[in-house]
Amino acid sequence: MSKMTSLLLLLSFFNRNYELQCL
Repeated sequence: MSKMTSLLLLLSFFNRNYELQCL
């Protein structure tokens, strides 16, 4: 897995967590 892909995956994961916390 390339660095860019892992970074993007991490970002989406944190974004999801953030949205869940807001609710």
